[in-house]
Amino acid sequence: MKNLERLESELVKINRELRSEIAERVQAEEKWLLFMKSATESFSLYDEELNMVEVNEAGLRLFPEGTKKADIIGKNLSEIVPDLYGTERFRRLKEVIETGEAFSEDDVVPPARFGKDLCFNIKAFKVGNGLGIITTDNTLRKRTERELARHRNHLEELVRERTINLEEANTALEVLLRKREKDKRDLEENMLYNVKELVLPYLEKLGRQPLNKRQEALLGIAVANLSEVVSPFARGLSNRYLRLTPTEIQMADLIKRGKTTKEIAEMLCLATSTIDFHRDNIRNKLGIKKKKINLKTYLSSLQ
Repeated sequence: MKNLERLESELVKINRELRSEIAERVQAEEKWLLFMKSATESFSLYDEELNMVEVNEAGLRLFPEGTKKADIIGKNLSEIVPDLYGTERFRRLKEVIETGEAFSEDDVVPPARFGKDLCFNIKAFKVGNGLGIITTDNTLRKRTERELARHRNHLEELVRERTINLEEANTALEVLLRKREKDKRDLEENMLYNVKELVLPYLEKLGRQPLNKRQEALLGIAVANLSEVVSPFARGLSNRYLRLTPTEIQMADLIKRGKTTKEIAEMLCLATSTIDFHRDNIRNKLGIKKKKINLKTYLSSLQ
């Protein structure tokens, strides 16, 4: 009798444990099914021979449109993705099952039949005796990166074009400014030269004539006003031309044009010694009398 009671007690205990174990398994299965349906990342499970055991809804969406779970469950990974067989990646996946060491790879591009312009990150790890693979779709991120790179390259190209245009504009402006400055210097040189050659000599001659007080006053005003007019130009230049006599200015111009002493003497019907005398005076007034400087070169540098 006691044995029977003991047996009944054992059966009750075993029944209770079985019920608890079944409840736990049902609960685990429900959690598994919930995970398989709700997970946003693709998850696929393979046995030790790399035959597909399970795949969740997110994983099923990675396959060509219209693919059903029944079409791929039980198939070997080498059948599902033939392009993968024999590759380094395929060897690494098998290695995960053998060694238990997880494997991950970024920016994996699947075969074209899986869809255009796709890119994934994969993580493979051992599950029991088999293999679990989580696939994260980063296609949108890669597209965004490419689009940003395209815009960045476009902006850089625009900057390069604008820079070239600005450099060309600056070059043209510099040329115009240099020409304007040269024209300004030429105008100032011509004005000073004309005043020296065409105005001052006559005023000097007029000043040597007998003048009454009124005429002397008017002449003084004219000379003062003329000096005031040319003084801004004279300040911008050296006074080299104002210190030369009209004859010396004429000599300097001929020397600057490359004429020799003999050629100048023949042109002006003067003796070569006279030309040498004027050359010496010009060098003296320009401050280069005792310097080993070519007079023609120096005069040309004064442009």
